[in-house]
Amino acid sequence: MSTPSSTKTDFRVPPASNWRAPRAVADGRGGRIIATAEVAVPPERVFRALTEPEELGRWWRHPDYYSTAGWKTNLGVCGEWSVTVRFTDGSTHVGSGEFAEIGPPRKIVMTQVT
Repeated sequence: MSTPSSTKTDFRVPPASNWRAPRAVADGRGGRIIATAEVAVPPERVFRALTEPEELGRWWRHPDYYSTAGWKTNLGVCGEWSVTVRFTDGSTHVGSGEFAEIGPPRKIVMTQVT
């Protein structure tokens, strides 16, 4: 006996109990990772945390592992962003990318070059 199509479960959709968990999908051939996360703060605050250098420095650090400095953002489609990550062992890494889509305060699509 087959299951009617209206009752089939779409395996690509996580169960409701996992909707609030961070999720990522990787495209191995295209070299892309699409990630989403839900946080319990207003969208405006998240937008600022991803676009304003002062806020970026507050949100993107972990005292036991790393800090960030030198955030630069050119907020606009094709605008570039960059940061220097300083690890507790003294090593550094420069991260950068660009803004692909901007829809304040609920949408930001950014690239990252590692």
